Parts: sequence; C-alpha cells; structure tokens
Amino acid sequence: MEEQQEFTVKRVKRQTLNRTVYEAIKHSILKGDIPAGAKLSEVQMGKQLGVSATPVREAFRMLSMEGLIQIDPWKGAVVQGFSKQAALENCQCREALELLALRLFMKKMTEKELDALRYMIHAARTTTDISEFVRTSSAIHDVWIKGSGNSKLQLMIGQLSTVTLRERNVSASDNLRRAEIIKEHARLLEALESRDTARAEEVLSSHIRKGFEYSLKQTEKE
Repeated sequence: MEEQQEFTVKRVKRQTLNRTVYEAIKHSILKGDIPAGAKLSEVQMGKQLGVSATPVREAFRMLSMEGLIQIDPWKGAVVQGFSKQAALENCQCREALELLALRLFMKKMTEKELDALRYMIHAARTTTDISEFVRTSSAIHDVWIKGSGNSKLQLMIGQLSTVTLRERNVSASDNLRRAEIIKEHARLLEALESRDTARAEEVLSSHIRKGFEYSLKQTEKE
C-alpha cells in the first residue's frame, strides 16, 4: 500500500470548517508547500488539519473549480501543474481569442455593460479576499467575452479556463501583482469609454501577457 505523504498545511479550528479548510489548502498550494503533481488524500489531509474528510472533500471540489487541483476518479485529487510550453500555448490562444471577443464587444457595447465594469473594478479594488478578487477578475473578462455575442468563441475561451484560473489565483496571491491587475483593468475601461479599439486591444494584450509571465516566474520558483 502506497504511503501517504504529509505536506505543510496550517492546522485549523473546527468552528470555521469549510471556508478555512479550503483557504488553508489553497494557501499551501499557491505558496508551493504542496507541489504540482502531489496526490492529496481527503483522510490524510483531514488528519493534518484536525477535521473530518467532509470539509476537505468540499475544499477539493472548490479548488478543482479554480483550476488548482484535478480530481480523477481513479487517481483521486492531484495538484495541477502545467509545463512552460502548455502555459505559453494557453496564453497565445487566449490572447488571440479574447482580442477577437473584445473587438466584437466594442461594436455593440452598452452603457449598462460599462457600468458593470466600473462596479466590478471598484469591487476588486476594495476586496481583501483573494478568492473574491479572482471571481471578480473572471467576471470582468466575461463582460467582453459574453458580450461578443459569439457562442463558438465563448466555448473556445472556456476550454482554456483551467490554466487561466490557475494563473489568476497565482497572480492574486501577490499584493503587488494584484494592484497591477486593478490598474490594467482600469486602463482597459478608459479605452472602452473612449471607444478606442486599438488602445483597448493593446492594454488587454499586455494584461494577458503579464499574467502569463508572472505566473510562469512564480511556477519556476517552486
């Protein structure tokens, strides 16, 4: 029988269960204490955290939705890891597809959609919760992706979401990079408000590349 490996995770109090278990495991993954490719056991992780397997199972489900772990029926939960080439290919495809979505969106965007972007950028600026920041960042991008009105395009971008979500979580875990993301989104909003397509494309392209470069740099440190 394969011996279960122990990882560095902070012990949690019972009364804060689901959310605290999720945050503790997520923090350990992003920090590199639990490396890419590591197999995670609900029972073993529960013992380390001082909780039952139930909140750990829920945490694994949430982390899977964020692209940080992969749940395989046969192998169990495994921490996601992507090669430099895979991350680069994802970045190249995402940049091309999102720029197309942005161009289509700008042809018919409404003041209501711009108001939604203003609201979300403000929300991202004021939150201190990393998970909330990532959800808001994803929602910001969804404005022009869904606003493109192209269902095939939305589907293709959705197929890149696992790597993209992991990049967003890695970036959001750093205060300086998080501040940069807020500024980049604000600059994009300014270009949209000015109806400056060329400027909007330039800002979005730079934003996507910077996210890839930062995530890659952090991954190489692990």
